[in-house]
Amino acid sequence: MSMALAFGGVLIPFYHYPAYNDTKISYLISLKQRYPDVAMFVIINPDNGYVRKRLYNFAFAIRRLQRAGIHPLGYVHTDYGKRPIKEVEANIEAWDSIYGKWGLEGIFFDEVNGTKKLLEYYAPLISYARGRFRYVVLNPGTSIAPEFEKLADIIVTNESNSTTHYCELNATKNALLLHSTKELNLSQDVFERYDFIYVTPQKLPNPWRNISPFLEEIMKSLAHRKKEGCFN
Repeated sequence: MSMALAFGGVLIPFYHYPAYNDTKISYLISLKQRYPDVAMFVIINPDNGYVRKRLYNFAFAIRRLQRAGIHPLGYVHTDYGKRPIKEVEANIEAWDSIYGKWGLEGIFFDEVNGTKKLLEYYAPLISYARGRFRYVVLNPGTSIAPEFEKLADIIVTNESNSTTHYCELNATKNALLLHSTKELNLSQDVFERYDFIYVTPQKLPNPWRNISPFLEEIMKSLAHRKKEGCFN
C-alpha cells in the first residue's frame, strides 16, 4: 500500500557527486527550514544507481537530508521492463544494506514501462522495495496504466519540456519534471494537474546536473497554496 502524503511538494533529481559538506545539500536544507510544510523528495543517483560500496559523501548527504525532514530516494533504472528482475532486486537490496541505516527512505524507479502488460514485472519489484523502504516513486515520464496508481506514492506522468502533456491520474500522486524552460510559469492548470513539481531551465542531455534556480519560487508557491487551502 502506498503511504498518504501531504499535498504539495517537490521531487528533485540530485544527479551529481556531493562534496562532504555539500553547499547544494545545505541549500536544500535551508529551503526546507523556510518552507517546512512543503514535502521534499530528493533522488540520489551515484553511477546511474549502481550501488556497490558505501561512498561516505553520499552517505553523509543522505543523513543530512533525512535529519532535516527531507526524503532521500535511491535511483534504480529498469530499462522499461527489460532489466532482469533479479538484477533490479539486487540493486534495491544494495541501496538498503549500504545506505538504509544512513536514512534512505525510498526507491525511485526510472525508465518505467507503464503499460498494463508490464504490471506483472513491476508489481513484485515494488513489493520488494516496500519491504525495505517507506516510499516508492515511479517514473514512466508519460501516461501509465491506472493499475499502477495504487502501487506508488508518486508517479512522474510528465518528464519533458512542455506542460501540455498530461496523464489522467489521481492528482495527489502526479509529478512534473519539466526541463529546458526559460521562465517559470506556475499556472492554475499546472497546480490542478500536479502536486509534485520541479522545473528547471537546464537542458538535455542532463538537465538534472544542478539544482534549479526556480526551486525556491516553486516551494514558495506551494507553501502559499497549502496555507490558503488550494489543494484538493
